Amino acid sequence: MDKNSKILLGLVSMLVLGLSFTSCDDGDIAEAKSMTLKDGYVVRLTGSLTNVSSWSSLGKSYTLVVAGFAEGDSFPTISKIIPPSAESLDITLSGMENSVSTIELCAINSIYKRVVSYDTIFSFQDNPGWDPRDTIFYEADGQDVSVYNGIYCKLLAGKGKCFRCHGSGNAPADLHLVGKEASYSELVAMESKTTPGFKRVSPGDAENSILYRVATTAKSDGVTLPWHYDHVSNVDGLDYNNQKLLRDWITAGAKID
Repeated sequence: MDKNSKILLGLVSMLVLGLSFTSCDDGDIAEAKSMTLKDGYVVRLTGSLTNVSSWSSLGKSYTLVVAGFAEGDSFPTISKIIPPSAESLDITLSGMENSVSTIELCAINSIYKRVVSYDTIFSFQDNPGWDPRDTIFYEADGQDVSVYNGIYCKLLAGKGKCFRCHGSGNAPADLHLVGKEASYSELVAMESKTTPGFKRVSPGDAENSILYRVATTAKSDGVTLPWHYDHVSNVDGLDYNNQKLLRDWITAGAKID
């Protein structure tokens, strides 16, 4: 091969190599754009919440947050803490990944699992055409985010919960769980009608609170439940994390706010 041929071959090789690098770079850029599709989404929470400090009374086990969740997941993909001392709010959450399906105002526990959801701020599935350049605004408007309100909404009220039987006029054990304040009065420091000598909720003493026993004791062979009903097996939401939340709330004094 003469000198000119070698030079020509070298130029062709460099051109091919250059095209190869260009192709890889283009692929990386396209992939990066796909991976950060929702990085432009911004949620801004303003206004005020009531009883934010309620969660800090339980120690460091729980945190009130604005969080993004993948569909069907109880662990947030991204979250931002709401300061317990905040009187007015101006909190921004951005940088959400493709997997984020909903954005919620909620409380998470020490393993970052959602234990209470107060509100769904935004659902990407319900708004498929949302422009990522637009900010999602959420006005808190004084919403009650106390621990007890979370427990009431998640464990006591609603379909499949305690309210199913204790929301009627002829409620078992004459326990009526209608309304947050009225339910609190029916539970805290009130004598149990199924287990004499015990309180329904004894502030500071979960083990001797009938509500906690009802929520954690399943019927088994040879065991008779004084309240004659297996709540653990038949009431939605009485899993370990929610049982622990109930216990921690009672231990911390069973406060309403």
